[in-house]
Amino acid sequence: LLISDWYIDQMKQSKNGAKPVPISMKREDYVGEKGIMIPNYPSRTIRIPIDREALVANGVLSPEEAAVALDTMEWEIKAKGGSRNPYILRKDSVVIDIVRNVAANNWERPIYFATLMPASSFFNLQDYFRMEGIAHRLLPVKKSESTSNDLYYGRIGQDIMLHNLTKVFKYTNLDNPRVYFDEHARNLIVGSSYRNAFFRLCNSYLDDIDKLKARNNQLKAVVASGFEDADSLQQLIATNEQHIAEKYQHVEEAMAFMEEKMPHSVIPKSMSLLITHAQLYDRAKLSEQADAAYELVQENALRQLRNRKMMGQRHNPESIAFRSALISVQYYARKGDFEKAEAIAKEIQAITGSQMGLGLLQQLKGAS
Repeated sequence: LLISDWYIDQMKQSKNGAKPVPISMKREDYVGEKGIMIPNYPSRTIRIPIDREALVANGVLSPEEAAVALDTMEWEIKAKGGSRNPYILRKDSVVIDIVRNVAANNWERPIYFATLMPASSFFNLQDYFRMEGIAHRLLPVKKSESTSNDLYYGRIGQDIMLHNLTKVFKYTNLDNPRVYFDEHARNLIVGSSYRNAFFRLCNSYLDDIDKLKARNNQLKAVVASGFEDADSLQQLIATNEQHIAEKYQHVEEAMAFMEEKMPHSVIPKSMSLLITHAQLYDRAKLSEQADAAYELVQENALRQLRNRKMMGQRHNPESIAFRSALISVQYYARKGDFEKAEAIAKEIQAITGSQMGLGLLQQLKGAS
């Protein structure tokens, strides 16, 4: 809506006790048709200095975040129109103005972007996002190998996100089978928003676990080489192991909470969510939950394949149902349950005529 001058006018006003959005642009700079496009504005890099000590003092950043923050926040504004007629839109100019003004006040006024917005609405600021639930907060800490990162954009604020998802949000009636949820509510609000947030949080924990395990393997190799101060390294290894256990526990508790508040029996998951959640349980070494999830995956995948056949649709080897069925074959074969894997592979062949499931099973048997 920042493309509209009337909306910018409203944002500059105090409403219901809330302070105006910090927009310093003069009205003549954005009002009317001329203000929609800012001409002669080539691509450029915006740089904003960061006072890390001040941001820790006012509680905007934790000491851990400040330790990995850079002295300067910078991002590129990509102009439209090519090199001959470069321009940016009014909304780009307003966002630059807001970020500069918030930064000048040490980021005490938060800036949030909704997670459901397309990437084109993020103004190339994604690397500075911290996901806190179903919104990204813009902060002067850039995504890096040393941060807990989101699967898509920026970082995950693990503590605040876990708190928001499990202590703040209400999920009213999402576990009530007597309440009807239309397709929009099922897919967008529940699937793409709430359930997706839990998945991204847990995926972040598991990524951190992988990093900690890799770090411990390096430390153990140093200890084995005869390092003099081996005791200090052993303590660090033990601390990392404790963090690993805590993060596994967070994954288990978060996913259990999600299943309780938004059960599949009330609001069925899409095929893509079923498979991503099953893979997450498997990765988190939650074997009981993974077994139950993959049972749902293969049941739903085979049902969709049967329905396609009944409707006379041609077999599509790229369909999510077919790929999910193959992933189920792979899962049970890796577990050593070749009987279950073979039953699914034969069912795939009976429905689609494809021998890919049986071929995959033979490869996995040979590898084992």
